[in-house]
Amino acid sequence: VCSSDHKDQTNAGFITDDSYTETPLPSLTTPTGTVSDIYGIIGDSTKFITVGADGTALKTIDSGRSFVPKTSGSSYTISSVCLGGSNVYAAGLSGNILKSTDGGETFFGIDIEPYNLYGISFKDSLYGYAVRSSGALLFTGNGSGPFSAQSLGLTVQTLRSVDYRFGSEAWAVGDNGTIAITTDSLSWSLQNSGTTNRLNGVRSLDGTMTVTCGADGIILKILDQGYSWNEIGRAHV
Repeated sequence: VCSSDHKDQTNAGFITDDSYTETPLPSLTTPTGTVSDIYGIIGDSTKFITVGADGTALKTIDSGRSFVPKTSGSSYTISSVCLGGSNVYAAGLSGNILKSTDGGETFFGIDIEPYNLYGISFKDSLYGYAVRSSGALLFTGNGSGPFSAQSLGLTVQTLRSVDYRFGSEAWAVGDNGTIAITTDSLSWSLQNSGTTNRLNGVRSLDGTMTVTCGADGIILKILDQGYSWNEIGRAHV
Protein backbone atom coordinates (compact mmCIF):
# COMPACT_ATOMS: atom_id res chain seq x y z
CA VAL A 1 0.00 0.00 0.00
CA CYS A 2 1.36 3.43 -0.92
CA SER A 3 0.30 6.07 1.55
CA SER A 4 -1.00 9.54 0.72
CA ASP A 5 0.77 12.71 1.76
CA HIS A 6 -1.16 13.71 4.89
CA LYS A 7 -4.54 14.26 3.27
CA ASP A 8 -7.93 12.69 3.89
CA GLN A 9 -8.47 10.90 0.57
CA THR A 10 -12.04 9.51 0.54
CA ASN A 11 -12.48 6.77 -2.08
CA ALA A 12 -8.84 7.24 -3.12
CA GLY A 13 -7.85 3.55 -2.88
CA PHE A 14 -7.06 1.39 -5.90
CA ILE A 15 -6.37 -2.29 -6.49
CA THR A 16 -4.61 -3.94 -9.42
CA ASP A 17 -4.48 -7.55 -10.60
CA ASP A 18 -2.09 -7.08 -13.51
CA SER A 19 0.16 -4.21 -12.33
CA TYR A 20 -1.25 -1.99 -15.09
CA THR A 21 -4.98 -1.49 -14.53
CA GLU A 22 -6.30 0.23 -11.39
CA THR A 23 -9.79 -0.42 -10.03
CA PRO A 24 -11.23 1.97 -7.39
CA LEU A 25 -11.84 0.45 -3.96
CA PRO A 26 -15.01 1.23 -1.98
CA SER A 27 -14.74 3.65 0.92
CA LEU A 28 -14.30 2.40 4.49
CA THR A 29 -17.69 2.38 6.22
CA THR A 30 -16.83 0.78 9.56
CA PRO A 31 -16.88 3.41 12.36
CA THR A 32 -13.35 3.81 13.71
CA GLY A 33 -14.28 5.90 16.73
CA THR A 34 -12.11 8.81 15.63
CA VAL A 35 -12.46 11.84 13.37
CA SER A 36 -8.68 12.25 13.13
CA ASP A 37 -7.00 11.77 9.76
CA ILE A 38 -5.46 8.30 9.32
CA TYR A 39 -2.07 8.15 7.60
CA GLY A 40 -0.61 4.66 8.06
CA ILE A 41 -1.75 1.05 8.32
CA ILE A 42 0.02 -2.28 8.83
CA GLY A 43 -1.02 -5.84 9.56
CA ASP A 44 -2.71 -8.82 7.92
CA SER A 45 -6.22 -9.78 6.84
CA THR A 46 -7.43 -10.21 10.42
CA LYS A 47 -5.38 -7.94 12.67
CA PHE A 48 -4.10 -4.51 11.70
CA ILE A 49 -3.11 -1.21 13.27
CA THR A 50 -3.77 2.28 11.94
CA VAL A 51 -2.11 5.52 13.02
CA GLY A 52 -2.82 9.17 12.38
CA ALA A 53 -3.27 12.72 13.62
CA ASP A 54 -3.20 13.68 17.29
CA GLY A 55 -1.33 10.52 18.25
CA THR A 56 -4.14 8.29 17.03
CA ALA A 57 -3.50 4.54 17.17
CA LEU A 58 -6.32 2.07 16.48
CA LYS A 59 -6.29 -1.72 16.35
CA THR A 60 -8.70 -4.28 14.94
CA ILE A 61 -8.57 -8.04 15.47
CA ASP A 62 -11.73 -8.84 13.51
CA SER A 63 -10.82 -7.78 9.96
CA GLY A 64 -11.92 -4.18 10.49
CA ARG A 65 -15.40 -4.82 11.88
CA SER A 66 -14.47 -2.88 15.00
CA PHE A 67 -11.57 -0.69 16.09
CA VAL A 68 -10.19 -0.14 19.59
CA PRO A 69 -8.11 2.96 20.50
CA LYS A 70 -4.63 2.15 21.78
CA THR A 71 -2.10 4.16 23.76
CA SER A 72 0.46 5.65 21.39
CA GLY A 73 2.29 7.74 23.95
CA SER A 74 2.23 10.74 21.60
CA SER A 75 -0.10 13.68 21.01
CA TYR A 76 1.50 14.51 17.66
CA THR A 77 0.66 13.19 14.21
CA ILE A 78 1.93 9.65 13.58
CA SER A 79 2.62 9.49 9.86
CA SER A 80 3.88 5.93 9.36
CA VAL A 81 3.78 2.49 10.98
CA CYS A 82 5.59 -0.77 10.22
CA LEU A 83 6.36 -4.23 11.53
CA GLY A 84 9.86 -5.20 12.63
CA GLY A 85 10.07 -8.83 13.64
CA SER A 86 7.51 -9.23 16.39
CA ASN A 87 7.57 -5.49 17.17
CA VAL A 88 5.58 -2.57 15.78
CA TYR A 89 7.33 0.73 15.03
CA ALA A 90 5.88 4.14 14.21
CA ALA A 91 7.21 7.60 13.37
CA GLY A 92 5.70 11.02 12.97
CA LEU A 93 5.76 14.75 13.28
CA SER A 94 7.83 16.41 15.97
CA GLY A 95 10.41 13.65 15.46
CA ASN A 96 8.76 10.95 17.55
CA ILE A 97 9.84 7.33 16.98
CA LEU A 98 7.68 4.82 18.82
CA LYS A 99 7.88 1.09 19.51
CA SER A 100 5.41 -1.54 20.65
CA THR A 101 6.47 -4.94 21.92
CA ASP A 102 2.92 -6.20 22.60
CA GLY A 103 1.39 -6.18 19.16
CA GLY A 104 0.33 -2.53 19.13
CA GLU A 105 -1.50 -2.52 22.45
CA THR A 106 0.83 0.13 23.89
CA PHE A 107 3.68 2.21 22.41
CA PHE A 108 6.65 3.89 24.05
CA GLY A 109 9.17 6.38 22.72
CA ILE A 110 12.62 5.18 21.69
CA ASP A 111 13.92 8.39 20.09
CA ILE A 112 12.96 12.03 19.48
CA GLU A 113 14.53 13.83 16.53
CA PRO A 114 14.45 17.61 15.85
CA TYR A 115 12.68 17.07 12.51
CA ASN A 116 9.32 15.84 11.24
CA LEU A 117 9.47 12.18 10.22
CA TYR A 118 7.36 10.89 7.33
CA GLY A 119 8.16 7.19 6.91
CA ILE A 120 9.63 4.23 8.78
CA SER A 121 10.61 0.68 7.79
CA PHE A 122 12.29 -2.23 9.60
CA LYS A 123 13.59 -5.39 7.95
CA ASP A 124 13.58 -7.27 11.29
CA SER A 125 13.60 -6.49 15.00
CA LEU A 126 16.99 -4.74 14.78
CA TYR A 127 17.59 -2.88 11.52
CA GLY A 128 15.39 0.04 10.55
CA TYR A 129 15.16 3.42 8.79
CA ALA A 130 13.10 6.56 9.25
CA VAL A 131 13.05 9.38 6.68
CA ARG A 132 12.73 13.13 7.03
CA SER A 133 13.43 16.45 5.30
CA SER A 134 16.73 17.66 3.78
CA GLY A 135 17.52 14.36 2.07
CA ALA A 136 18.37 12.59 5.31
CA LEU A 137 17.60 9.18 6.75
CA LEU A 138 17.86 7.89 10.29
CA PHE A 139 19.21 4.39 10.94
CA THR A 140 19.28 1.98 13.85
CA GLY A 141 20.90 -1.42 14.08
CA ASN A 142 19.68 -2.33 17.56
CA GLY A 143 15.90 -1.99 17.29
CA SER A 144 15.91 1.01 19.60
CA GLY A 145 17.34 4.50 19.79
CA PRO A 146 19.17 6.61 19.35
CA PHE A 147 19.01 6.57 15.55
CA SER A 148 22.02 7.84 13.59
CA ALA A 149 21.71 10.16 10.60
CA GLN A 150 22.70 9.15 7.07
CA SER A 151 22.66 11.81 4.35
CA LEU A 152 22.02 11.24 0.65
CA GLY A 153 24.50 14.04 0.05
CA LEU A 154 23.26 14.76 -3.47
CA THR A 155 19.78 16.05 -2.60
CA VAL A 156 18.05 18.20 -0.01
CA GLN A 157 14.59 17.00 -0.98
CA THR A 158 12.20 15.86 1.74
CA LEU A 159 11.93 12.07 1.85
CA ARG A 160 8.39 10.72 2.32
CA SER A 161 8.69 6.93 2.50
CA VAL A 162 11.22 4.11 2.92
CA ASP A 163 10.97 0.34 2.55
CA TYR A 164 13.33 -2.61 2.76
CA ARG A 165 13.39 -4.79 -0.36
CA PHE A 166 15.48 -7.80 0.66
CA GLY A 167 18.66 -8.31 2.65
CA SER A 168 20.27 -4.92 3.23
CA GLU A 169 18.67 -3.33 0.15
CA ALA A 170 16.19 -0.53 0.82
CA TRP A 171 14.49 2.22 -1.19
CA ALA A 172 13.58 5.77 -0.15
CA VAL A 173 11.40 8.20 -2.13
CA GLY A 174 10.33 11.82 -1.77
CA ASP A 175 9.82 15.23 -3.28
CA ASN A 176 10.69 16.16 -6.87
CA GLY A 177 10.74 12.52 -7.98
CA THR A 178 13.56 11.58 -5.61
CA ILE A 179 14.38 7.85 -5.45
CA ALA A 180 17.41 6.51 -3.60
CA ILE A 181 18.74 3.02 -2.90
CA THR A 182 21.13 1.38 -0.46
CA THR A 183 22.44 -2.15 -0.82
CA ASP A 184 24.56 -2.22 2.35
CA SER A 185 22.68 -0.03 4.88
CA LEU A 186 25.70 2.30 4.84
CA SER A 187 25.71 4.38 1.66
CA TRP A 188 22.92 5.61 -0.63
CA SER A 189 22.80 6.51 -4.32
CA LEU A 190 20.16 8.37 -6.30
CA GLN A 191 18.17 6.71 -9.10
CA ASN A 192 16.52 8.27 -12.14
CA SER A 193 12.76 8.15 -11.57
CA GLY A 194 11.86 9.90 -14.83
CA THR A 195 9.49 12.27 -13.02
CA THR A 196 9.52 15.42 -10.92
CA ASN A 197 6.28 14.46 -9.17
CA ARG A 198 6.37 14.16 -5.41
CA LEU A 199 6.57 10.46 -4.47
CA ASN A 200 4.67 9.69 -1.29
CA GLY A 201 5.02 5.93 -0.81
CA VAL A 202 7.21 2.98 -1.77
CA ARG A 203 6.65 -0.73 -1.19
CA SER A 204 8.63 -3.81 -2.20
CA LEU A 205 6.49 -6.77 -3.20
CA ASP A 206 7.92 -10.24 -2.47
CA GLY A 207 11.42 -9.14 -3.43
CA THR A 208 10.75 -9.09 -7.17
CA MET A 209 8.88 -5.84 -7.78
CA THR A 210 9.00 -2.45 -6.08
CA VAL A 211 6.24 0.11 -6.58
CA THR A 212 6.16 3.81 -5.74
CA CYS A 213 3.27 6.26 -6.03
CA GLY A 214 2.73 9.96 -5.60
CA ALA A 215 1.29 13.26 -6.69
CA ASP A 216 -1.20 13.43 -9.58
CA GLY A 217 -1.88 9.70 -9.26
CA ILE A 218 1.50 8.62 -10.64
CA ILE A 219 2.53 4.99 -10.12
CA LEU A 220 6.01 3.66 -11.00
CA LYS A 221 7.46 0.18 -10.73
CA ILE A 222 10.78 -1.59 -11.01
CA LEU A 223 11.13 -5.32 -11.67
CA ASP A 224 13.64 -7.93 -10.51
CA GLN A 225 16.99 -6.40 -9.60
CA GLY A 226 17.12 -3.76 -12.31
CA TYR A 227 17.30 -0.05 -11.64
CA SER A 228 15.05 1.32 -14.40
CA TRP A 229 11.76 2.79 -13.19
CA ASN A 230 8.74 2.73 -15.48
CA GLU A 231 5.45 4.56 -15.17
CA ILE A 232 2.65 1.99 -15.21
CA GLY A 233 -0.29 4.31 -14.95
CA ARG A 234 -2.00 7.21 -13.27
CA ALA A 235 -4.96 6.68 -10.98
CA HIS A 236 -8.05 8.72 -11.81
CA VAL A 237 -10.99 9.07 -9.46
